[in-house]
Amino acid sequence: MIPGKPRASRGYKSARCAACQLPTARCICHLTPTMHTSIRFWIVMHPDEGRKPTNTARLIAATMPHTQVFVWQHTAPPPGLLDMLGSPCFAPYVAFPHGDVARFERLPEDPWHAEKVPAFVLLDGTWSQTRKMFVRSTYLRGVPCLTLSPTTPSAYTLRQQGRTGYLSTVEVAIALLAQMGHGEASHILGAYFRVFTASGLAARQGRPLPDQLPEMQQLLEYRCRHAHGGEACSEKNVASWPAPDCLS
Repeated sequence: MIPGKPRASRGYKSARCAACQLPTARCICHLTPTMHTSIRFWIVMHPDEGRKPTNTARLIAATMPHTQVFVWQHTAPPPGLLDMLGSPCFAPYVAFPHGDVARFERLPEDPWHAEKVPAFVLLDGTWSQTRKMFVRSTYLRGVPCLTLSPTTPSAYTLRQQGRTGYLSTVEVAIALLAQMGHGEASHILGAYFRVFTASGLAARQGRPLPDQLPEMQQLLEYRCRHAHGGEACSEKNVASWPAPDCLS
């Protein structure tokens, strides 16, 4: 669950789905995949982010049930996070733009997670907010810090990127999944992110969402395979799914 009451945002004057925060006519909850991997994401979210319908951390939390979301606090660690960072079950890392690129590149061979579950702390907010969060969160200083070296610009067109080469929170998760060998999960989360972005832009610009986005079919087929014991996706199976709560 992403904390915070959503606030008004440009292009989102109509009623929104409580889950995906898109206008109900463009809700994508019926496309939301459920994925289980051997890694964890712990999202430390700036208090302002939970109120933004353009927040991308919600895509990680919606698709990966083991995701933990913590609200960042100025004066104290988020309740429960210190226990998880100190747990012998996990090998935690912090993803931050000023981290170690080499650590990201050698993640698959890192001996840390021979007997532990890799867990990635993602700081969620604007660039200035996440920088402040990192500097002020002294409890993160002993945690290995890594960064990505993007080869392509961010595809997050719902917000103007303040700095070249920086990625949205969900794009960092997509890259980490791929680097850790979870190729299908990375691919499916990427498709979900692209549909979310396209739906948000369509709502903002007052136009319908294109009917033939290839990512929509990818998500339908993935959901169908996992909901029906691996059988091929068919129009009959898809038609039998219940509508999301916001459309029922």
